[in-house]
Amino acid sequence: MFPRMRCARPLLIAFLIAQPAIVAAAVSAPYRAEATMTVAPGVVHDRGTMTTSTSGRQAVYIARVDMSQPVIRFEASISNDRIVGLEPATSQANRKNGEGHRAVLAINADVFDSNQAPFGLHVQDGELIAYGARPRPTFGITADRKLLMENAGVIGSACRVDGICMPVARLNQGRTMVKAPASW
Repeated sequence: MFPRMRCARPLLIAFLIAQPAIVAAAVSAPYRAEATMTVAPGVVHDRGTMTTSTSGRQAVYIARVDMSQPVIRFEASISNDRIVGLEPATSQANRKNGEGHRAVLAINADVFDSNQAPFGLHVQDGELIAYGARPRPTFGITADRKLLMENAGVIGSACRVDGICMPVARLNQGRTMVKAPASW
């Protein structure tokens, strides 16, 4: 059985991946699988534990996905189909369900800021929905089904019709108090 995930944010597109050197330094007992379950052809769910020197015993959930299975698709969603707000990952997955189309795995994929907006990069149906001011560890899948795990960021600008441009540090996130130039 999958754990109930509360306060989920973007689903199945970007999740935090700690720097391996940092994680390895804190692990005092490595991952140990306690249960394995096939949830769909090509999708296996492992549940286990590991112990860290800073946080103690941790529950760990791992999904192994065979990307050669053509029926497997990754889809992204945000809570309640809005930028701001919270919704359990199970509710987001259930909204995607329909005849012949079932979610078999849901990943609580990002953290959110104090405004309950996604903190990291989020792309959904090919559209850039949100990004933050700094590159963050990000997971993604290319159109030809290659997995990507990198620090990813976006550089953008907004330009007026007269050609004056200003950098855009974030999209659909809380703003910081930066004073715009007088000409803006």
